[in-house]
Amino acid sequence: MEVVGSSDLLNPGSDDNKVEDIFRQYMNVVSPYMFELELTDGEFPVEILNEVRAIFTHLAKGFVYQSEEERSRNIDKAGGHVKRAIFDCYKYLCISHLEAYKRFKEYYGGYDLREVDNGEFIIKASDMKKLATDKFFEAKKSELQEGKSDDEIYGLYEEAYNASAELGEYIKQKEGVLQRLKKKDDKKEKRDNFIKWSGWVVGLIGLVMGLIGILG
Repeated sequence: MEVVGSSDLLNPGSDDNKVEDIFRQYMNVVSPYMFELELTDGEFPVEILNEVRAIFTHLAKGFVYQSEEERSRNIDKAGGHVKRAIFDCYKYLCISHLEAYKRFKEYYGGYDLREVDNGEFIIKASDMKKLATDKFFEAKKSELQEGKSDDEIYGLYEEAYNASAELGEYIKQKEGVLQRLKKKDDKKEKRDNFIKWSGWVVGLIGLVMGLIGILG
């Protein structure tokens, strides 16, 4: 998705161009990210909803006020809230993707994932998870570092989001293989359990028959 930087968003030229950029960013970036969050988590974080409300509040004020200065000021504020909404989407989507990886590990915890792609899958997935986690930690840490500009922090969160999204997409691509592995192992476990319990039953029957022979 194309994301403009703060200078592009807030100073693209006329007020009309600024408003057009705000709507373009909302439709092409914020809205799809919010849909992704709803799809993965079943809800929108309230922080993002507050930013969306602020965007349209300032746009409304910009067109209600007669003063050109007030109009421009509110349009610029709306542009700032667009960027903040995207920023928050990056943060929450990183968390969502890393939580999805945790659930994936728990779900397939009893299966030997080294069987997928001759062991390459689990190694690559682990490496991608570490990269996504490291980038997310670096982005969070940057918010506390003196001298870090908003654009630098924004860029770090964008990198963290991209890394976590790639991890989620990689696992999704292997879902068919993983499900086949699970079914195969489940069938093997059922077969092994059947053989084990059959052995117990046969042994028990033999013991009973032996006792009957002795007592009879």
